[in-house]
Amino acid sequence: MTDSVRVSFNTPGSRIDREITADVKVDRANTQLELNLKSPWKKVSAQGSLVNSAALKRATLRAVLDETLEYSVNAEVQIDDKRPEVRYIPTIRVAYPDPKTQQQTEIIFDGSVVYTRGKKVAANLALRNAFQQPITLDGEQDGTYSCSYCTMYLWSQFA
Repeated sequence: MTDSVRVSFNTPGSRIDREITADVKVDRANTQLELNLKSPWKKVSAQGSLVNSAALKRATLRAVLDETLEYSVNAEVQIDDKRPEVRYIPTIRVAYPDPKTQQQTEIIFDGSVVYTRGKKVAANLALRNAFQQPITLDGEQDGTYSCSYCTMYLWSQFA
């Protein structure tokens, strides 16, 4: 099922472009969104989608400004649940045009987190292209838990 709405203001026949239009389409069956905005000053086109399954959570958004500048965000978490261990594999990619060169620049956050129920969490994560050097997190957290007083004994080592 697709829902659509269009709002437009215009002065037809005028020598001056005054058109202001917004189009929105929502495809609920496929969890997708499309948005188009037009004015005498700017034009924006955007598409987005969602995936929400047991093994994959994903959100994507792509926008184009004035038919030349492209921006995008893709975020997802893959979930591999093999009891008693659950592996989460997050990935976030942000792409945008460099303000000086207009070349596409991409910032990436990815890695994995392994959770062993009631025993430990191990993480190997990295943030790349946001700074001159990547930022990494590589370590594990061991612990035992008691719910009667909510006490926690932790050992951690992060490099």
